Amino acid sequence: MEPLYFTLFNTNILAALTIMYVYWFLGGKNSIQYFFPSNSSLRRSKVKPKKWKLFITAIVLAAMTWLNIEQIQYFIFDPVRHQEVFLWGNRCISIIFLLRAFGNFTYIGFTKTFTDSTYAKLDTYVYSPACVLVAVSAYMIDFLN
Repeated sequence: MEPLYFTLFNTNILAALTIMYVYWFLGGKNSIQYFFPSNSSLRRSKVKPKKWKLFITAIVLAAMTWLNIEQIQYFIFDPVRHQEVFLWGNRCISIIFLLRAFGNFTYIGFTKTFTDSTYAKLDTYVYSPACVLVAVSAYMIDFLN
C-alpha cells in the first residue's frame, strides 16, 4: 500500500481539526459542547477552554498538518529528500493520538469513567476510534517508508 494514501487521510483529518480550533479561538461557540468533556450528572461542559490553550492546540495541529502536506510533496515531487524529520514527526503524531485515544481514566478516551453525556458517547464511537485511525495511519507512513 502506498504511504501517500495514509498521508492524505491524516492531512484531511488534521486540517479539519486545525480549522475547528482556529474557529473556537476566534470566538466561535457553535457545537463546542460536542467536542469538550462534560460531567454526566451536570450535563454541561466540564472544560471551559481558555483562549491560549485553543491557540496552542491550533498551532500544534497546524504543524502536524504542515508536516503531512510536506510529505505529500515529498512523495510526489522530491523522493530523494532527507526523510528523518518525517519519520520522527509521524512517530510523534502516532504517540500523541494513541495517548489521546487511551484517555485519562476520567473524561476522555477508551478508559473514561463518565459515559453518560453526549460528549462521552461521541468520544467512544467517533473521537477515540478516529484517534486510533490517525495514529495507525501515521505509523503506517513511517513503516512503509
